[in-house]
Amino acid sequence: MRILITIPHYCGAPKPGVSVEYGSTHGDRTARAAALREAIAACQRHFGSQGMMHSRNAERVVRRPNIGAVTSVDIVVVTTGGRHLLDELDLPVGFFTHQPVDLDPMMLGFACHAVLAERLGQYDYYGYIEDDLVIHDANFFDKLEMFNAAHGESCVLLPNRYETALRSAFQKLYIDRAMLDDLPEGSVAPDDRRVIQGSFLNRQLALERASNPHSGCFFLDERQMRIWRDQPFFLDRDTGFIGPLESAATLGILKTFKLFKPHLSCANFLEIHHACNRYLERDMRTLPAT
Repeated sequence: MRILITIPHYCGAPKPGVSVEYGSTHGDRTARAAALREAIAACQRHFGSQGMMHSRNAERVVRRPNIGAVTSVDIVVVTTGGRHLLDELDLPVGFFTHQPVDLDPMMLGFACHAVLAERLGQYDYYGYIEDDLVIHDANFFDKLEMFNAAHGESCVLLPNRYETALRSAFQKLYIDRAMLDDLPEGSVAPDDRRVIQGSFLNRQLALERASNPHSGCFFLDERQMRIWRDQPFFLDRDTGFIGPLESAATLGILKTFKLFKPHLSCANFLEIHHACNRYLERDMRTLPAT
């Protein structure tokens, strides 16, 4: 399995008059560099070159493990205006490719879409992650494969984002469960709120049309990427879902597919770590489990 991951990345002052506080314009540089470094390193760690050491007396031989799993990952970081932290990452050469573009920083996600389309046909999976999201699950794409084999023609499965902290009431907090009355306008079949039932490792599995489809990322197999690329609105730079950053991660696929996430009863089936905490230290009311 070959994977392409695109990451929009910017670190600079906000535009005058822009009041929304995004990590790219208001975040701590050290924390943001650490998050981006781990986002890239984790992809290479889990989906890049791997070996298993065998020894007999003084002889050391490394063999390839995990046959049939992911075989390679290419990562493209898209930046603009020289405002980035790539020189501070201290990562080995070849861990990622830098692609600068001449574009409004808020629109970098749409440049990532163009990269995915330009390389269509070269990979099995085409991914987009915001620059502070980290995949820790080595079986992440195997789970997507399982879902897509049955539902991938019309549906896309997204992970639940979570944050972690040692000094908090919650060591792990899932952050994307906003209670919206309806699916966002423009989504495919917004009145279709069905749940997909199944099982995984002897555990009941429920995947639902979450009222908040945003995950800051998406991962499409080649069939899904072609379906999206062929839509008349592909690369139209529509920013109608909350704002440009959220739209780049969510709106295009929202118009094309039914978006599912794991239900709260099995939230960790597919998840991704939001490395720059924005929610975990806020005051929250805890409800009993149901």
